[in-house]
Amino acid sequence: MKYILLLGLIYITLPSVANEEVLELNAENLTLLALKNSSQEAIDEYVLYLVKSTKTKEYFKAMRDKDKLDALLKQEKDNLATKLSKINKLGRYKLKKTFTYKSYNEATSTLNLGQIISNNVVDIFRAYDDLHYLPSAFLLLIPNAEIMQKVQVNKKRFNHLLNYWKKNSQDYNKSLYLEIVFKIEKYQNNNDFQATIERFDIYSSKHKKALLASKVETRKHSDLITNWLLSGGFSNPLIGIHAFSFFGLRLQDQLVVHESLNEICKINKKVGIHQTIICEQPYTKNTEIIVSYLGGRIARIDVVSINPLSKFEINKIKQDIKRFLKVSDLEFKFNYSFIQWSSYGVDFKLFSASFLNKQSEDSNYKNMFKANSSPKKRTLVLTMMAEESKKLLTKLGVKL
Repeated sequence: MKYILLLGLIYITLPSVANEEVLELNAENLTLLALKNSSQEAIDEYVLYLVKSTKTKEYFKAMRDKDKLDALLKQEKDNLATKLSKINKLGRYKLKKTFTYKSYNEATSTLNLGQIISNNVVDIFRAYDDLHYLPSAFLLLIPNAEIMQKVQVNKKRFNHLLNYWKKNSQDYNKSLYLEIVFKIEKYQNNNDFQATIERFDIYSSKHKKALLASKVETRKHSDLITNWLLSGGFSNPLIGIHAFSFFGLRLQDQLVVHESLNEICKINKKVGIHQTIICEQPYTKNTEIIVSYLGGRIARIDVVSINPLSKFEINKIKQDIKRFLKVSDLEFKFNYSFIQWSSYGVDFKLFSASFLNKQSEDSNYKNMFKANSSPKKRTLVLTMMAEESKKLLTKLGVKL
């Protein structure tokens, strides 16, 4: 990856955005940006919300008089329209924060910032309310968050800061000041923004007297967004089921992006407005775990065998089912093609054919998001899917 490293500069202005205002990244500004990119229905809903919440007395007085209510709503709508006219549909927003870095390598002058942006998502709380078109919190989805993991610093300035802390009995308190400029590219799902880190600057303190490091993203921003797993955002409205997890995987949970997923996950077709993703990872020597995502959430988890199972593997799978799925009294019968049960709003199927190293029509694995079967023959061992996910997929016309 190619980055431009800027050291010893107080400020740099990118030529293409020299005259563009960089707004503060907060709930108020993101609300306006969301409305700028939303339908008239969303604006009307928000106007009514503003009148009810900020002009409560006037609203209740005007409720029974349509002309007065219309006038009150028009006044608020005009005020909002003025605000929206002053911002771009897409733009740049700055996040300012004090943070604690993880470690410093003096030999290479490299600062390990730790996880500044957790799971490639920045969460900005808006409000708790019942608005249909605006969420309680906005999500900024960041495809290039990895550029913040490590950064080279101005060695002279940073060592000076370390000496200052030491002299003032603040032995390496690791507290620094950070400013990140995000370029917001897209608003989607009435919930999340696709945004890239355009640049970030690290200072010794919020007074910004000493610039320690800067980094600018030089890759094409549109490519960064198009080519990452969360390009479709979180369009799936379902809520995660936290009653159990299978190797850290919980049905209907949001996709957590990390670099290793790029090796095991592939983007597939869209189902309605929802992007689908299929992730395949080894489980035992002869089995795999296949996780199917719909709209950024886990729709289904499958365990499949790719070769005959050993006695050790069969025993491990049985024990893992009991341990992870909290099924202590499950009887593993072999005179049925499968055993099925329901718990926590989830339907489970265990295919006994795989334990006998046989394959039945029921246990022949096919992924619901793939038009064609995989050339690699697989046998279903275990499958699980939430009842709510089944309902959603049925409405979308997916054959389960």
